[in-house]
Amino acid sequence: MRHVYLDHQAATPLAPEVFDAMKPFFTEAFGNPSSLHQQGLRVRDALAKARAQVATFINAESPDDIIFTSDGTESANLTIKGVAYAGQHKGNHFVVSEIEHPAVLNSL
Repeated sequence: MRHVYLDHQAATPLAPEVFDAMKPFFTEAFGNPSSLHQQGLRVRDALAKARAQVATFINAESPDDIIFTSDGTESANLTIKGVAYAGQHKGNHFVVSEIEHPAVLNSL
């Protein structure tokens, strides 16, 4: 029996061209981009290039505005807390539905 996967919000198959671009960082160049050794510097340069590409693609003011996160929970947490901090002069509450994702509810 063939199964059909419909939860692409939770996990999405990786496009072959994305896998090809990322493969070196899964197999050989997996250094910490905050390190000063050659592996770390290679990854740091690749991240800078990726930020610039994304910034250009979405017409961001600066590549420094691009933040990569590791998953949806981290993204939701960063977004909610960033919005709360930026808008703290407007009040201290959010309106949210009880059917919101747990990552959002837990951040709130």
